[in-house]
Amino acid sequence: MPPDAPSTAAGTAPASPPNQRDRFRDVLALTLLVLGVILVLVSHAGMHRLATQPIVVAHGDWAINQYVHFRRIEMIGYVSAAAGLVAGVWSYLMHAKRGPADAALPGHG
Repeated sequence: MPPDAPSTAAGTAPASPPNQRDRFRDVLALTLLVLGVILVLVSHAGMHRLATQPIVVAHGDWAINQYVHFRRIEMIGYVSAAAGLVAGVWSYLMHAKRGPADAALPGHG
């Protein structure tokens, strides 16, 4: 093997370049992950704001409802981030499973 040739594991061919479906899966994974992180950060900021302001008895129910609201946003954020990670792993596995011969097929790219 020439020194400038790409190194691959023994007996394996280099993977074909990503196609449009691979890019879509990557964008989907990144979008879900970023959305999840943003939702978790927003919910934590809201809960922090609730914790640092004085709560009067008359507004106690409102504060509890706000906390429940932010807790739900946080859980949606965690689920979205987990879905983004799963989509990223799925995209990686789909790309790794494809061989170099798949790139030559019509409609793949």
